[in-house]
Amino acid sequence: MNGPIKIHPQFMRHALREAALLSVERDLRQEGYIVQKETNVGDVRLDLLATKGDIVVACEIRVAGETERGKISEIKRRVQSVFPQARFEMLFIPYPIDREVEVEDIESKIWYYLTNVDPPSEIDNLSTHSRIEEVADIDITKIILGKDRFVVGGSGSILVNLQYGSDGDVERGDGVESTMSFPFTFEALLNEQRNIETMEELEIDVSRFYEGDDDSPEES
Repeated sequence: MNGPIKIHPQFMRHALREAALLSVERDLRQEGYIVQKETNVGDVRLDLLATKGDIVVACEIRVAGETERGKISEIKRRVQSVFPQARFEMLFIPYPIDREVEVEDIESKIWYYLTNVDPPSEIDNLSTHSRIEEVADIDITKIILGKDRFVVGGSGSILVNLQYGSDGDVERGDGVESTMSFPFTFEALLNEQRNIETMEELEIDVSRFYEGDDDSPEES
């Protein structure tokens, strides 16, 4: 066989995954952890599980372009149902693809997903009727390209309308409405049409809602 060999992307991704696993395993062993690779935790096949005394670290690896592996949030939930104290770490490995991507109007896409596809319970639980009014201040810190999908990660803020009582209560003056803004971080999986398929990670910090009078929502 003459000339350069073209390596298939599937084999490249496999090699990247194995290299990442070996690197993480080495680092954890040097820190004194007992490490298990490709191990079952409940009904989840986890890339890596490390323990040191009472400390448990669960690690899952994604190479850009992989589509066959499970949703991160579901894997995290199942692992922490077995090890509630586990620290879950997600490691994304970029795959070098010669193309660029632009993410336009990401605020509206996140707003639509959180309002119409998968409303977050931490917002819904704040009042009788909680409505996300706006997603703003998006700062994208990560874009990982795949063959026909890509991951976008970053942070932003969510403006929420909090309604206490029914619409009728509010109309009669017996209910109360207010607004609060909450910071959040996210990692979203987008398809070729630049629409969000799933939220791989979503963390909304609603702690200020519970922190006392100084941070209480203001009436609209």
